[in-house]
Amino acid sequence: MTHNVWRLVFLLFIAFISIEISAQNEKRKDFYLLKEIDIKKLSKQDQRLIDSSLTQYHNTTVDTLQFLYLNHIVEYCSDENIWPKYNDLLAKLVEQQIAKKITSKKLQNKYLWFYAGTINNQANILQQKGEIPVALEQYNKALKIYESLNDKIGIAAILNNTGLIYKNQGDLEKSLEYYQRSLKIQEEVGDKVGLAKALNNLGYIYNKLEEIPKAISYYEQSLSIRQEINDKEGLAVSYNNLGSIYSREGDLNKTIEYFKKGLIIFEEINNKEGMVYTLSNLAAAQLKLNNLKEAKKLGLKAMEIANQLGYPTIVNRAAELMTEVSQELGDWKDAMKFYRLHIKMRDSIVNDENAKEIIKQQLTYKYEKQKLEAQKEQEKKDAINAKEKERQQQTIVFVILVLAVVIIFTVFLFNRFRVTRKQKKIIEEKQKEIIDSIHYAKRIQDALLTSQTYIERNINRLKNNL
Repeated sequence: MTHNVWRLVFLLFIAFISIEISAQNEKRKDFYLLKEIDIKKLSKQDQRLIDSSLTQYHNTTVDTLQFLYLNHIVEYCSDENIWPKYNDLLAKLVEQQIAKKITSKKLQNKYLWFYAGTINNQANILQQKGEIPVALEQYNKALKIYESLNDKIGIAAILNNTGLIYKNQGDLEKSLEYYQRSLKIQEEVGDKVGLAKALNNLGYIYNKLEEIPKAISYYEQSLSIRQEINDKEGLAVSYNNLGSIYSREGDLNKTIEYFKKGLIIFEEINNKEGMVYTLSNLAAAQLKLNNLKEAKKLGLKAMEIANQLGYPTIVNRAAELMTEVSQELGDWKDAMKFYRLHIKMRDSIVNDENAKEIIKQQLTYKYEKQKLEAQKEQEKKDAINAKEKERQQQTIVFVILVLAVVIIFTVFLFNRFRVTRKQKKIIEEKQKEIIDSIHYAKRIQDALLTSQTYIERNINRLKNNL
């Protein structure tokens, strides 16, 4: 009996613990707003960001402030699997508020501003996936909202993002058009961060178009603004861009000068990807100057960091460079080793790009198919609407004709009524005249003829006298 009691107590304890754990899990889901999120798998920085933002989110009932805290997660969370989910959640919540058609124009504009931001973010994700037509549609949708709000910073950002798509597609003229439009707005609003980016992008396009003086001019303007606002990462990028142009022009002294400046900043901010590219560029410049030992030193350092990162494109760049350096040094063993690594990484990149291209083609085909189906469906709807419109027009014409007939008939009856009433009045007047004439004649007759009573009275008097 005692054994059964303890067993029951144990089972009850397990049940209580299970219920408590389940309640805690539900509580965590409510706090993080997402069903599927393992906060412990995120970086410490992202954990702090999400916890602090959502604490503030739950401590207010003002929806615009809640949207602001969610937007803060979207903007600053580095986890590519998490921030898009919060972006979708924000879009859903904002859509619900917009659907309510709030009478306050100011509040409605705030909702639209948040909504445009979520659409822009969705377009960025679609662009990365290679779903270019859909991404362009989303950018255009966001652009229209920003234009309706007269949000010039938002408009400039969308134009810049659209220009980036065309740049990646190889349509440099179209890209140039969007970058120039973005630059014009950035100059108007005085957004120096955006202005520096726009100038840098234009420098890139003119470099690709081989208009080197223009490219250098735009890069230097971008560099000057980044120095002014102390944009360190931007500065490192500008130094590298100028180094690459002078390398192409054969001015290796300026090339090395700018690459070294860029490397110092990348090391300072611990941007390892930037460090690999800059070290590789410096090594290539030293190789051109036949400074083989310095080139090898820089190349090996680039190779070491590239291996730490493990990105095929970065490893490929460093391996290709070290192959050239080893060949120049006559170290054929190392040259073969790095060459094999280069080929392996290159094939990996090609396979990855081929896979992306296949997915892109599939997505494009799917998009075009959906678009065609939507177009056919729209044509059907248009045909139905046209028939309905024609039927409505026929109904309107019929009603107008009926009303016209009714009006004409009413006018006719009204005129007949007036004529009849006039004729009746004339007849009544004639009748009155006739009756009056008869009465008049009778009065004359009565006046001329001796009355019957008078005659009888005189006869009786005569009889009495006899």
